[in-house]
Amino acid sequence: MKNYFSTLIILVFCTVVYSCSAKETTMKSRSIENNHSTKKEIVEQQDDTIQSVFFSKDRQHRLPFSLIQSFDSTSLEKITLIIFLHGAGERGMDNSSHLKVGLPNLIKTFNKQGLKNYVIFAPQCPTNERWVDVDWTASSHIMKPEAHWPMTSALNVIDSLVGAIKNLDDKRIYVTGLSMGGYGTWEMLQRRPEFFAAAIPICGGGDKLQASNLTKIPIWAFHGTKDKAVPVIRTTDMYQSIKTATKLNPLRIKMTLYENKGHLIWNETYDNSEVIQWLLTQRKS
Repeated sequence: MKNYFSTLIILVFCTVVYSCSAKETTMKSRSIENNHSTKKEIVEQQDDTIQSVFFSKDRQHRLPFSLIQSFDSTSLEKITLIIFLHGAGERGMDNSSHLKVGLPNLIKTFNKQGLKNYVIFAPQCPTNERWVDVDWTASSHIMKPEAHWPMTSALNVIDSLVGAIKNLDDKRIYVTGLSMGGYGTWEMLQRRPEFFAAAIPICGGGDKLQASNLTKIPIWAFHGTKDKAVPVIRTTDMYQSIKTATKLNPLRIKMTLYENKGHLIWNETYDNSEVIQWLLTQRKS
């Protein structure tokens, strides 16, 4: 059953996404015939991880990504989709380093919470690029009319995933990210406020002018009060702006500030069973 699920995702990606490709290594791989091309595309798979590369339509940009799946064939539960956005230190094209910071802690806590059927989409932002093209040290920013290309590419893959996973629970699609990925998390929420069931942005920042669009999304934001990389005001301002915009509606945003702690707070957040349990209980109405 698990192999069938893997094959299903790969086949759909090779027919829906503009192009699937990956470098050949010693990893176990399978060759899939692309119905829109005469050449065969290589999609790497090792254990429960599928690795590939998304090419923009004009083929000017490429975005490596990994799909980490956990699938219990005996469970009747639908598939939960989680988007994980890494930080600046994990940028590159190796399709590997972005899986080593924060994400292992998150997966460990997912397993502790008994989450059995899920797919984690973990794209890798190329070197010198950003999920959101803004100054991380600035006290504020305004969302641009068009998303930066790594963000656009990530959203395109997400759209393909939604169509690929036959038993997807579309009421349980979550997004979380740390540092640069915290900015990316806020941006995804702002660009698709009705798409996600909940979000955990960690030491990032969003556009305060978008607050009125985020009042119905369960968000739990985290930041260290002594953060020297991203000002804590980026999180506190988003919290206050959403709280103000909420008015008489139920307040769905939460905020946790780590007193006297700096930038590296993501492992403490992802190790927290209460936080992850909260995330997994959120559902779109």
